[in-house]
Amino acid sequence: MDGFPVASQSVFFTIEDNSTVTIGFFDDKHGYPYFFKGLIDEVSIWDTALTQDKIQSYMNLELTGAEAGLIGYWSFNEGSGMTAFDQSHSNNDGTLQNGTQWINSDVPLWNWLSVDPIFGVCPADSSVNISINFNINDFMTGDYQGGIKITTNDPDNPELVIPVHLKVTPLGIADQIAGNIPKKFVLSQNYPNPFNPTTTISYQIQKTCEVELSIYNLLGQKVATLVSEQQPAGVYQVQWDANDFASGIYYYKLWAGDFQQV
Repeated sequence: MDGFPVASQSVFFTIEDNSTVTIGFFDDKHGYPYFFKGLIDEVSIWDTALTQDKIQSYMNLELTGAEAGLIGYWSFNEGSGMTAFDQSHSNNDGTLQNGTQWINSDVPLWNWLSVDPIFGVCPADSSVNISINFNINDFMTGDYQGGIKITTNDPDNPELVIPVHLKVTPLGIADQIAGNIPKKFVLSQNYPNPFNPTTTISYQIQKTCEVELSIYNLLGQKVATLVSEQQPAGVYQVQWDANDFASGIYYYKLWAGDFQQV
């Protein structure tokens, strides 16, 4: 839910070659059909299980269709007709049935990638400069996939998709590159709080030292260690996934050299 796991179940089955995959329809053993009643924004099928970071990076992002491991992608952006076109390399177009109604999607996309200008004219035997901008405000560390789609009146190359890979590194690394060394040790409030099941803890250290960031329950028992290593001066973010822990109140403690704070 919202990119975070809330339940899991192991299932075993075989998908045979040339079999029909049905989305939004179920036919039980007695022949009673059940049709999905609701809204579908897009469906993607991959040839391997995605990591948590990949799930979150793709969650609010329109795919290009060229992502590694993507074997089926239906964005449902046709706006009319009864065909949902597969935008992956598999080209398994789908047929819509039972009273489908097209509506405009109002799902917000992460506008981390933009170009300027978005359209224009390039005279023959010349070039046009285009600025590509990245905006990673409020982004967690991880990999994000996207693409720039170029459409032209060139009959031989009417459409070109340029894959874009954005890697957001911990704040500490960026700050060290920029020379922004913190002047003091700080342990910040986690966000969000309350949370379910993940939250992000931020801290900054002013010099290279041994760092440990641990989680404690109300009895003062250590239940998890998130960081235990030597780190250079910088600003850091650590995500804690409490999916395997009981609901309740927890404390986190930072050791950084002689500095301690809960």
